Amino acid sequence: MTENEYMNWLESTISNYAKSLAISGQYSEIEAAEEAKEAFYLKEGLSTPNLFTVENVDGIPVGVIWHTEDPKCIFILDFLVNEEYRRMGYGYAMLIELERILKERNIKSILQNGKKVGIRATISGINLREQKEMIDYFISLGVSCAFADLICLPIMKGNGIYNVNSEDYIDEFIKAKKYAESKDFFYSNFYMVNFDEPVTIACRAMIPMPHAMPSGYISACDMVTDITGSLLDVMLYGKYNDQKNTIEYDHNKIELIRKRNVDNMTLCSDCFVKQNCAGGCAGEAINETGDLFGVKDYLCKITRALANEFGVNHVELFPYLHP
Repeated sequence: MTENEYMNWLESTISNYAKSLAISGQYSEIEAAEEAKEAFYLKEGLSTPNLFTVENVDGIPVGVIWHTEDPKCIFILDFLVNEEYRRMGYGYAMLIELERILKERNIKSILQNGKKVGIRATISGINLREQKEMIDYFISLGVSCAFADLICLPIMKGNGIYNVNSEDYIDEFIKAKKYAESKDFFYSNFYMVNFDEPVTIACRAMIPMPHAMPSGYISACDMVTDITGSLLDVMLYGKYNDQKNTIEYDHNKIELIRKRNVDNMTLCSDCFVKQNCAGGCAGEAINETGDLFGVKDYLCKITRALANEFGVNHVELFPYLHP
């Protein structure tokens, strides 16, 4: 940001804030002007941390972003797209780029503290054929592993650009996984998560493993956080009673959840990989089929193909647990 850009931004920001204060009716125009000047008194001026001019690919300034410094929780203090560049996609692009920069900064900060970082990615029609590039990017950040799961069917149905058919996903994932192995990078997905050893249940939700939600409910699945009246409510099997300071459990729901095991998955009875899958993600199955004991046919095809390609019952397949 140049001195001229800074002064133009500051003048415009103070003026706009003063107008909003005056419109609120809490300040006279004179009082609003003084309050706005005080609010945007920046003792470091042009050197104010995290205050940036944003330029387009031609090097032309199109806006300004100013955000807080605390890496644990970033707040955008000001966000401006210059008037002549509005409704051209710059605002969205600025926020996406800021998100990318902050993610990289946070990952590097974690690594500096001696921790390992894993990524949980979503694959759709947008990035299906860019998984190798995605892996290279993760490696460049110092990330140790990544799990790349296919986007949920309801989202695919809602927007054609996200669509991925099973065959394409299988082909592209296998190529990406083998590429990752050549780079000594661990790359996998949820469909292979039980390929290391035989199982009776698909995931911890069927234990059920408790997830305490802000709503006060105890959920078997991190996909379900509150009562919504949907079929997914079956996964909420307890509720915190703040009057008694206790958790009250619905034992009928617990019993039902526990019944979703490989022996009761009739749709999986003839599948050669059932002991290394157990029906897959219950939350997604309920969401897409309406049945706790349902399965998603297109994911069955993916799971069987990956089992044929990489094998099962090899502990070394999973040096990391699925996030």
